[in-house]
Amino acid sequence: MKPVYIEGVSTASTTFFHTPDNRIPDFFYYPLCIGHYFCNVPYEVSRVHYNSFLLLYTKSGKGIVTVDGKDFVQNPGDVCMKDPYNYEKNWFQLYECFLHQEKRPAVLLSQYISQLLTLLSLEKDEGGTKAAQGLIGDSVTYINRHLHTNLTLEFLASRVSLSPYYFLRKFKEETGYTPYRYILISRINLAKFYLITSRDTVKNIGLCCGFKSEHSFCTAFKSETGYTPSEFRSL
Repeated sequence: MKPVYIEGVSTASTTFFHTPDNRIPDFFYYPLCIGHYFCNVPYEVSRVHYNSFLLLYTKSGKGIVTVDGKDFVQNPGDVCMKDPYNYEKNWFQLYECFLHQEKRPAVLLSQYISQLLTLLSLEKDEGGTKAAQGLIGDSVTYINRHLHTNLTLEFLASRVSLSPYYFLRKFKEETGYTPYRYILISRINLAKFYLITSRDTVKNIGLCCGFKSEHSFCTAFKSETGYTPSEFRSL
């Protein structure tokens, strides 16, 4: 099976995907995708409907980022952040409220809250079974690296020496998903990325993301997103 090809991106580039725990609060930030790209002139991505923040850091070379019809040159050391929900408009009222009452920078208040929530979360996690958490964490890492392969409950449980029943129960406790659900969502998220950033065929993208056929890929994608892969790509 040939890999998904993104024009203008060197094969030395790396991309990693993350499916967040579905129990985390809505106001937590979490990564969906992170990577290190080595690009040349043909590389171009149009990002219109991707419902997440985009943070770009230019390590070397130069590029152009177009936001709301305006071009911004990215030079080495530059950082660019794009907020699809219009950061200033949606957050100004919250900032203004705290600033007027507390007379402190909103970013400082945010830092206090983030630190408190982090400490509370870590304290809660200490009560869990560390051995099981380690095995499930190892399984999540394995899944993320092998989405293109056949991942069954029996196989995942056996590789960490657990029974399928116990593995399924602990996986659901630690991630909020069943293994099947986690794998499906991760494959759909990976497919979304390839549909947006590559020109490969829908069939090949589906196969590279671990779906057994183009039909099963399209059916699952439509069920999860409300769009067929082709419709999603043309949004």
